[in-house]
Amino acid sequence: MEIKNMEFYEYCCLNRQLLRVDEREDAHWFFGNKDPEIRLLNRINSDLNTKGVPKCGVIGRWGIGKTHTLNHLRTLFQSDPNKYKVYPIEMQLAPWDDTNSRANNWGYIHRKMIDAIGEHYLRYIVVEFDKLPANRTGNLAKSMENEFKLGDANLRYSLSVVMADNFLREGRPTSQAWDWLRGEKVSSVNLGVNHNIETVQDMVDTLLNISILSKKATNMGIVFLIDEAHELNDVKKKRSEIHFGFKSLADQSNSDAGFVLAIFGSGMNAIPELLRVPDDILNRLGVTLSTLHQAIIELKDVTREESDLKEFALSVLRNLKDLEKANSMISEFSLESRTTPELIPFTSDGLDEIIKKLNEKEETKAPRLVIENLASTANDAYQEAKVANNYILVDAVFARKVLG
Repeated sequence: MEIKNMEFYEYCCLNRQLLRVDEREDAHWFFGNKDPEIRLLNRINSDLNTKGVPKCGVIGRWGIGKTHTLNHLRTLFQSDPNKYKVYPIEMQLAPWDDTNSRANNWGYIHRKMIDAIGEHYLRYIVVEFDKLPANRTGNLAKSMENEFKLGDANLRYSLSVVMADNFLREGRPTSQAWDWLRGEKVSSVNLGVNHNIETVQDMVDTLLNISILSKKATNMGIVFLIDEAHELNDVKKKRSEIHFGFKSLADQSNSDAGFVLAIFGSGMNAIPELLRVPDDILNRLGVTLSTLHQAIIELKDVTREESDLKEFALSVLRNLKDLEKANSMISEFSLESRTTPELIPFTSDGLDEIIKKLNEKEETKAPRLVIENLASTANDAYQEAKVANNYILVDAVFARKVLG
């Protein structure tokens, strides 16, 4: 095929349409310096052994890979459930609106958590609990009520009735039951309950009881992968309420519902103050202000050195490349002396030039910008190549020309 008739992905010999890392499809990769991943997994494994569920977080600037890291954890947890006995649940805290009474309190977080758990998983744990031999001949609601440990008797009874009556079998409308679980005002008569979920304590107790049921039914705790957790910096009116909610999740008595927070910022001072002050949450995580980095892992080391940036770029190119097509392209245009299947459309010195430029400033070391610059310089070469109808590689000269 002539160059002028090639699509960009064909020119670059990609195994996909775009030179881009997909946060979900490529979540099994952890590019760059592996030290942050090792420290994070060491913390998670320690938490699993000592707390029952992960209770930790990551922090980093824009584009460093916070969301990718959460997706990476989700993939690890799902791929090895025998090692990681937790069910990952993704959610975002954003957008926080302190002027909106529906979006400035623990109820807002509670609703997001319940919605993130979702009807499918809730139904799954109810069905699995019902299959346990001890529950096959008894009253399901009563069996659940006996497992629930938190809240007063009315809350435990009401939660067991709502879950047993509405989530055991397919086909029954669950909108009212779902609203009740979310803490909305519903008719208690229609649901057969004698307690509504109203206070922060009710919400926390409900969430933890659901996680207890998950552990009992599936041998899997729940871990919330919470993105955009820096939004907690915007909490002004309900600080004590939000602090109490996270303190309850961090408490040693809770070994069934964990969390991994992804926080935008640089340095431990960027962690929302309501998580740090007072220090009772930190104490429950087993750290102090001076050792907070043990629980909240900084991702800046992913591309700390120039060598990390280059390894990141090489990993991206290797994983996005169709090597068979790359070999054919190199052979067809006699590029053997200038590039390799893993590098095309870059030369070694061209890639070095891009990495050198990105390494000049801290803000341009972000993995997202590495990918963006690989894509944009490759596209510049592609556009010129189409006009010339000849293959143009991104060598050092070309890279300096387009990067300035």
